[in-house]
Amino acid sequence: MWEVRAIVSTLPTRSGSGKKQPEIFEIALGGGTPQERVEYGIQLLGKEVDVSQALKSGEFVDVFSISKGKGLAGVIKRHGVKIRDRKSNKPRRNVATLGAWTPAGVMSTVPRQGQLGFWQRTERNKLVLTVGSDPANVNVRGGFLRYGPVPGAHVLLKGSVPGPPKRLIKLRISSRMRVQQPTAPSITGVALTSPQGA
Repeated sequence: MWEVRAIVSTLPTRSGSGKKQPEIFEIALGGGTPQERVEYGIQLLGKEVDVSQALKSGEFVDVFSISKGKGLAGVIKRHGVKIRDRKSNKPRRNVATLGAWTPAGVMSTVPRQGQLGFWQRTERNKLVLTVGSDPANVNVRGGFLRYGPVPGAHVLLKGSVPGPPKRLIKLRISSRMRVQQPTAPSITGVALTSPQGA
């Protein structure tokens, strides 16, 4: 036995997003010997795991999510291809050439139009600023845009997180941590003014 995994479920009614169906997925249990992991997993069966049990302020985490979907996009927006000169022949927002005569086919490396966004993305080494349970410390006036007020426990991260406001985000302790001994940051205040200027 090399790895111990647990099948876990989210509690969407506590998120405030209006979602009713829970997300069910596997997570690996780490630390100790395989036998100790099995015993730890048995202790957690049927219990709720709070975010404060897993994360601490000052730690670094990896963020997993599906990015925002943009739909069909052309090569200019999707790949950053240069817009051709005004006097060029045929369309300006196309690729100038699709490749050589031989091999007789378009290679997969040639920029083409297609789906943009809605991709699995991993953001590494995000600093955990705070882990709290009182939503009054972070709720802005009028709620967050396209989400509303935070109803319960929360995590503040430094940096960007992929995906729209109500999409599932998975966190784990960073696997490529750059700082060997992270220290908890000192937060003097959180701006609670409305993002809409009210």
